[in-house]
Amino acid sequence: MIEFRRSLGSGAVTDAQFEAAREAVKQEHRVSCKTVTMRCHGVRAVDANDGLWELRVSRFAELNWTWEGARAFRLESDVPADPAATYAWSASVVEVDDVESRIFVKITKGERPCVGEFFVSPYDFLQALASLFNGEFAPRVKPSLNLGLSGALGTLAAATLPGASALPQLAAIWARSWSYLWGPPGTGKTFIVGRQVAAALEDHKERILVLSTTNKATDEVALAIGNALLERGAVGPELACRIGSRRRPEAHGSASFRAPFGCGPSSTPR
Repeated sequence: MIEFRRSLGSGAVTDAQFEAAREAVKQEHRVSCKTVTMRCHGVRAVDANDGLWELRVSRFAELNWTWEGARAFRLESDVPADPAATYAWSASVVEVDDVESRIFVKITKGERPCVGEFFVSPYDFLQALASLFNGEFAPRVKPSLNLGLSGALGTLAAATLPGASALPQLAAIWARSWSYLWGPPGTGKTFIVGRQVAAALEDHKERILVLSTTNKATDEVALAIGNALLERGAVGPELACRIGSRRRPEAHGSASFRAPFGCGPSSTPR
């Protein structure tokens, strides 16, 4: 288990750096909340009583698995930005199946979805941050934002000592109380996270919570952790447990993964 001995450094953020961060947040927020137009070719009731429906879209449609939690809707008007438009139906996106070109939604307004054009408004992850940097309270919270930016720049951070369970390639990350791992798709981020968590769990005092924004991403990292635990001969519900909705129940339901991910008898996971 890591002993978090800390030494707080100091640093300063220039006005130019703050303005660059403010503009970056504004641009990213504008892109991330853009409404996407889709066309539904078929509708199937998964559980009509619970308002759960499957929408089939074109196999050429560019689906985004980060839409889980987004809002899907169809308007009576043909103009999505029309403030006077009323909803024909509105729903929250429960799951996105980019393999079979399906979107599963739960109706929040209206009786049921229908075929034809509809819109997806992605979940606005950056709304709060955009409000802080560009809203009316920005001048008042600027000192706190500067402190956060200083930490992001590496000039203000709580340095810690690397733990014995740190993988060699992640030693630099474990040298601080927080960090990030970046890389394009397919470069092994999820794989290495799985191996690192499995290594850390060799310390019986360790407690780790792995979070993600979507079921798909959570499934992938859960399976990476499970594989790494199995390689180490560590199996059992007391080691790891996948909670919440599973996008790939067939994988988690296999014999080798039932115990590690709480599909069988469960106890309090570490």
